[in-house]
Amino acid sequence: MNAYLRTRIEKYITRYAPSRKRLFEYIWKFHLSSLDGIEYDEWIMLRIWIKSYLALGKDRRYVEMKLLIKWFVKSDIVWALTEFDEVFSDWNNFEGVLSQKIQSMVRLWKSKQRILFDLWAKYPHFKNEIQTLINDGEDDVWNLQKEFQKIQWRYNMNDRNDKNRCIASLQRKWFRYSDIVSLFSD
Repeated sequence: MNAYLRTRIEKYITRYAPSRKRLFEYIWKFHLSSLDGIEYDEWIMLRIWIKSYLALGKDRRYVEMKLLIKWFVKSDIVWALTEFDEVFSDWNNFEGVLSQKIQSMVRLWKSKQRILFDLWAKYPHFKNEIQTLINDGEDDVWNLQKEFQKIQWRYNMNDRNDKNRCIASLQRKWFRYSDIVSLFSD
């Protein structure tokens, strides 16, 4: 292997942190079948990816899925993720990310129930903490009013069937029936 190919492969490794399978696919382009003295440790690459996803606040299932897409071996992924179990269950690592997600979902006029359901599915370890973060936030009525303003042009509120369709539409967006009825009574 000449020096040019060697440096090109080393740059590929440092830039992309590939799996062994992805790396051998890359070197196959150069009609090579082995690394010939280039140091490569798939375990290190796997840990690099896990740490980068943890820094982004991603949950365990998301990390596992992304690593499978990057062609890492499933058994190696599971083994590496067990090393990070404490990190995935530590609230301090996810508090900032989850509060930002809640704020962005509130800005998109999502109901509190919808936010709870979405975040509980991704972060089952933090159900109580997510509940307190959401309860500390704004009331759901403002989001309901904004959502109603967005969809009210579709419905004739004087017609009973259209009014029921509007109520059903708001319920599908996880707003409470009692809040919806109080909106219409005002």
